[in-house]
Amino acid sequence: MDGKAYVFNGDGDISEFITKVELYSALKEYDDEKRAQNLASRLEGPAFDVYLRLDQDDRKNINKLKDELLKEFESGRRNREEAVCTLTKRYRKQGESAHTYAYKIKELVNLAYPDFDNAAKSTLAKDQFVRGLHADMQMALKCMDNFKDYDINALEDHIVRWKLQGLNQITADVLRVVWIVSTQRGLLCKIAL
Repeated sequence: MDGKAYVFNGDGDISEFITKVELYSALKEYDDEKRAQNLASRLEGPAFDVYLRLDQDDRKNINKLKDELLKEFESGRRNREEAVCTLTKRYRKQGESAHTYAYKIKELVNLAYPDFDNAAKSTLAKDQFVRGLHADMQMALKCMDNFKDYDINALEDHIVRWKLQGLNQITADVLRVVWIVSTQRGLLCKIAL
C-alpha cells in the first residue's frame, strides 16, 4: 500500500478503507498529523472534497478527518439518504398489488427514518401510501369515515376489498357518488364503494 496505490473516491466501504490506511500508518509509526496527511493523500474526488471543506487545524486532526469521512460516506447513512429519496419518489406501480406497495413503503420508511418511534413511522407510511396512489383512489380513501384513524394496513385492506368487488380503479362516476354522499356521511357512502 505504498504511495497512492490504495485510494478512496467515495465508492466502497469507508470504514474498511480507514482501517487499512490506519494499519499502514501504525506500521510506519506516524504521529497524528502525519496519519491525517497519509489518509488525506489517499482521497480522491468527492472524498477529497470532504478534506478540502475542513479548516486548516482540522485537516491535521486525524480523528476529525475520519469523523467527517464517516459522516459523508458511511453505508448506513448513505442507505438512509437513498431511502429518503426513493420514498419521496415512490408511487404505486401499474399492476402492483396493494400488499406489495404497502410493504415497500413500510420498508422504505424504516430505512429512511430508523430513529423514529413506531407511531411516527406508521404516520409517515400511511401518508406516503396514500400520496402514491392514483388521485381518484386518494379521494375515495380520504372520504371514508374515520380515515384519520386508519393505519396503512387498514387502507391496504380497503383497496384489496375494492379490487375484489371489481373496482380496480375508482371511476369518475363512483367518485362522484362517494363525494356527494361523503358530505352527508351516510350509509350510502359505504355501499357506493
